[in-house]
Amino acid sequence: MAVAAVVTFGLRFVPMMGMRAVAANPYVLAIGKMLPGGIMVILVAYSIQHGNFTETRNTLALAAALVATIGLYLWRKNVLIALVTGVLLYGALTFG
Repeated sequence: MAVAAVVTFGLRFVPMMGMRAVAANPYVLAIGKMLPGGIMVILVAYSIQHGNFTETRNTLALAAALVATIGLYLWRKNVLIALVTGVLLYGALTFG
């Protein structure tokens, strides 16, 4: 049992020791700046590709959620707030 505890602790602790070296890497910093925008583009493309545009209600819900998500992201620069709000708004307008 003690061996399992030591191995588990080691597997979780050792990667954290190398975080400082990796976090200062210019490549990692550049990816960190581009990733939120890339995630937004992927989610928008997926939503538009799989959206149900045969009903006006669904089209308006998708458009409202898309505008709200983009607007919140541009205003607050917070991906989490923008995505959660967009998903909740789309769900409320579509299923509510």
